[in-house]
Amino acid sequence: MYSIVASVTDTLAIFTVFGNVLAIALIALYLFTKFKKKEIKLSQLLSKHGVLFAWLVSFSAMAASLFYSEYAKYPPCELCWIQRIFFYPQVLILGIAMYKKDKNVTRYALPMAIIGLLVAIYQYIAQMLTAAGNTIIDSFVPCGASGAPSCTEFYFLKFGYITIPLMSLTGFVLITMLLLFAHKNATKK
Repeated sequence: MYSIVASVTDTLAIFTVFGNVLAIALIALYLFTKFKKKEIKLSQLLSKHGVLFAWLVSFSAMAASLFYSEYAKYPPCELCWIQRIFFYPQVLILGIAMYKKDKNVTRYALPMAIIGLLVAIYQYIAQMLTAAGNTIIDSFVPCGASGAPSCTEFYFLKFGYITIPLMSLTGFVLITMLLLFAHKNATKK
């Protein structure tokens, strides 16, 4: 029987693939508009609505992480908790910023997204190196000693590369890029 957890995981894996493609496109668009000094309609749309789109990503990431920990009963590791520290407040911060029309939200939301992104990159690399048989990385991963789940544990592996840390990494890349577009809009005179 196909479980709800498997169904949600498959759906989230597909969304993650789309998120990966979107992240690459956003990075390319951002670099193009930054270096060519040329605005195109899509970058203008992202500049205007970047905070809303970043809020949608952060809300989705929060909902997914709560689904895995509360419904699927996958206990979060220490690095997952650190990433949650940088994901969860984004829902509230970006939501309030939209309500208050605070264009300066990128000043405090963007650093949180970048720090979370760095933690997600670190965890994903550690997870993949451990899976490849590299045991040296184990001494640099803070998980497992306190009885917490290992940060390199696989609850699933979809399409040969998608794990929970990669889903988190994708979310942080999307939020970072969307906030960078929103920051361009906030700094326009």
